[in-house]
This record gives sequence, structure tokens and C-alpha cells, in this order.
Amino acid sequence: MNEMTLFLAQIFGPVLGLTGLGILLNQNFYAKAFKDFSKESFSLVSIDMGMIAIGVVLVTKHFMWGNLAEVLVSFIGLGFLVKGVLLTVMPKAFDGLVQSFYSKNLIKFAGGLWVIGGAYLSYVGFLA
Repeated sequence: MNEMTLFLAQIFGPVLGLTGLGILLNQNFYAKAFKDFSKESFSLVSIDMGMIAIGVVLVTKHFMWGNLAEVLVSFIGLGFLVKGVLLTVMPKAFDGLVQSFYSKNLIKFAGGLWVIGGAYLSYVGFLA
């Protein structure tokens, strides 16, 4: 396994897993956070720039598709980049899209996926 993939799995595994667990255990809090996300303009701009920067670094340094861990890390990088660009270029349209897909079931599903992805990346990063 590539050393960069292992390093990034050690970072993203716990972050995804614990955030997913937080989402599952505190659904009302995260539902409100997702709904209120675009109301804080300065925070949104700061987050957008950070997401683009992280996405660019990950896409330029880790664009690998050889095994599941590499695919997950590469998708995380693409996700950061795409979301950051969309939030920067068309924040109102992106917010409308997010709000149109919003549901309690989707939050549960996303939290579950994050826990599973985080557990897998943590396993790969620390135990495999």
C-alpha cells in the first residue's frame, strides 16, 4: 500500500468515523447545522477556501485508484475540491440543492456511511 494512502487513511479514518458517530448520536444538532450552514457568510467563505486548498492538495498529491483505500482517499479529495468550488462559485444554488435533498433519513444514511468509511480507513491506516 502506498505510504501517502496510509498516512491519509490515518487522518481521515478517525475524522470520518468520529464525525459519523457524532451525526448518528446528535441528529437534531447536525440537522440544524446543515440547515443553517449558509447563513454565516464569513464562516462559509473561510470554509470554502479551506476546502478548495485541501482538495487541491489531495487531488495533486493523491489521485490513485489501485485499491479501495486509495479510491476512498481520492474521492475524499475530489469531494473537498468540488464542494469548495461549488460553495465559492454558486453558494445560493448549492445551498438550495442541499436543502432540496435534506431529510432525517439522509442524515442517518450519511452518518452511517461516514462511520463505515472511517472504520475501514482507520483499519487500513493503523492495523492492516
